[in-house]
Amino acid sequence: MLVVKCQWVVFIALLSSVTVFAEPWESLGVFEGDGATVSWKSPQAPNTRVQPRIKESRAGVRLVSPLATVVDRCFWEVDCPLDLSGTSEIRLSIRASSPDAVERCSLHFRSGDGWYGGWFTLAGPGWQTVRLKRSEFEPEGATEGWDSIQGLRFSVWKGASKNTIISVAALDGIRSAIVVLRNSHAFTVRPNEKPAIERAAQRVQFWFERSGVNTGLLDDSDVADGLPSSCRLAILPNNPCLPATTVAVLRKFVDRGGKIIVSYLVPKELMSLLGLKGLHWAATGKDAQFSTIRFSADSDHGLPTTIRQNSWNANIPEVDGALVLGRWETAGGGGVGAAAVTINSNGVFIGHVLTPVDRDRKGKLLLGLAALLQPELKASLVAGVMSESETLLSAEQWSETRELLLEVGMQHGHELSSIVHVAALDDYRDVMLALDDSTSFGDLISRAGGLRELSQDAYFHLVSNRGISNEFRAVWCHDAQGIPGRTWNDSVAALREAGFNALMPNMLWAGAAYYPSEGVPVVAQNGTDLLSECLQACQKYDMKLHLWKVCWNLARAPDAFVEAMSQAGRLQQKSDGSQISYLCPSDPRNREMELAAIQDAVSRYAVDGIHLDYIRYLNAESCYCEGCRDRFVAASGLPITNWPSEVLGAPHRAAFQDWRREQITTFVESVSSEVR
Repeated sequence: MLVVKCQWVVFIALLSSVTVFAEPWESLGVFEGDGATVSWKSPQAPNTRVQPRIKESRAGVRLVSPLATVVDRCFWEVDCPLDLSGTSEIRLSIRASSPDAVERCSLHFRSGDGWYGGWFTLAGPGWQTVRLKRSEFEPEGATEGWDSIQGLRFSVWKGASKNTIISVAALDGIRSAIVVLRNSHAFTVRPNEKPAIERAAQRVQFWFERSGVNTGLLDDSDVADGLPSSCRLAILPNNPCLPATTVAVLRKFVDRGGKIIVSYLVPKELMSLLGLKGLHWAATGKDAQFSTIRFSADSDHGLPTTIRQNSWNANIPEVDGALVLGRWETAGGGGVGAAAVTINSNGVFIGHVLTPVDRDRKGKLLLGLAALLQPELKASLVAGVMSESETLLSAEQWSETRELLLEVGMQHGHELSSIVHVAALDDYRDVMLALDDSTSFGDLISRAGGLRELSQDAYFHLVSNRGISNEFRAVWCHDAQGIPGRTWNDSVAALREAGFNALMPNMLWAGAAYYPSEGVPVVAQNGTDLLSECLQACQKYDMKLHLWKVCWNLARAPDAFVEAMSQAGRLQQKSDGSQISYLCPSDPRNREMELAAIQDAVSRYAVDGIHLDYIRYLNAESCYCEGCRDRFVAASGLPITNWPSEVLGAPHRAAFQDWRREQITTFVESVSSEVR
């Protein structure tokens, strides 16, 4: 039986040095071990062999890259069988003698008749560490899975006609103890739910990793043969359609001591594992009874007292052996008594998907639940939070953060103040490192997070307020309704009092408007004119309003609208022909619709400006639709016989990239001209 009230013994020796908590990175054996003597072969550049100590004590390769003579890139390949099924992240060390010659680099793993490709850019000269999540690698061709990698390809893409030498070392992987399971099976069974499933998985992974805790992101297909042996906690953030194979894998996982956290929907085969008899679905009423979850556990465990949810519905669990850890409250703070979060020795159930609001306390919740379910993870959880707390802006460790604060103070004429701030931070950190074995997990997490808050406060105090009269002090508000529980009048008044003079409310997307718009589906509840409400408040308090327009992205558009765009061939396509929910920027119909939506807004509302967001293609994997092909051929006059391979690489990649950039540039020019 799980004991909810518990104390964690902290070993002082562990807390005395952050390096004890180093993440469990493992060499992939590409540069070290049996494969180290194999040549990396290249058709455009010299082959190369591994050098034993290219970066300190780590082995690697030095790649002579004749970018002055190649059309688009140099690449090298090596045969190297690997099983990366449990690997959640890849990292490598890289240095370029002339980084300005390199547009980007790519690392590809060969699997079957396809590849998994990851891309990155170089930050500048000197050694740098690149980290690529496995979820960031895109499949190309007929891949056979991460458990059957046969080789690697490393590519250097041409940025300038200039030769360079690339050094690559320390190719490592990490197997995470915490895995977020993405319900990829539902992408084909329930395609309309794909965006919500992906966002829920991304949020949970983000909340862990902003606390410094490494997590893996695996799909249903990745775990067909079981979860990795390194996994101790599996999280199902929004998994509405689990295949039978995944359900069986999860049962075996729990049998071997693994724990699970399941949000919203639970397959009946997993109900008894979580101490539940069933679920009762309920929609929110006028009193917004699913506004907040209040927890009964004390702060020793690191759980927040409450988290905001603003859920529009919930599944109320019928408990059969589990403990109720949290209950729903209304927006006014009243408790309705319905169970929101339950826990037993196998895992946790949460009555709704964790929504995007209240992200700091959502991260704290996940840390606390992980520590409750798997106490052996506590040391690594504290280590992650502690390591992350020592970072600030570009500073990645405490010595760099201290130096940054001292430099900022000197630059802004606050040298003495910076010394005082840094001394106080050193004292706080010393106390944190010296906490004894009576310190609870919750206190450790809180104090580690406190160091980061104090560092940020010190930075802002040391940056001078120059008092320039024409400063543009703006705030973005991602929620079209503003801050939950406040009117726009309340929010704008508070912002003005705090010294801001401009607001950018997120009220216009591709295919979605939060006010009565001509030609764009209105998604505001009951057709409310949120833009008018916000604008009136801004005018009352002399606040400029710049309408935040999200271009091309259909994430907020109604499903019927997205389907209509798909049927009309107006969506972006990947190189494999699959569609994504973004409008194609080169399609004249889309350009006209987006421009008309902006014109409509500025002609009917006295906004002070337009803020264009997502004013780009989604990424290098789009768009390669037939319309792009026809329009590119017409504009360039180039003959294309093998689409899209001829623009993905040689011979027409550079021309196609220029044409893509022109589509965005000319659209922005049109907006600027028409709006002004």
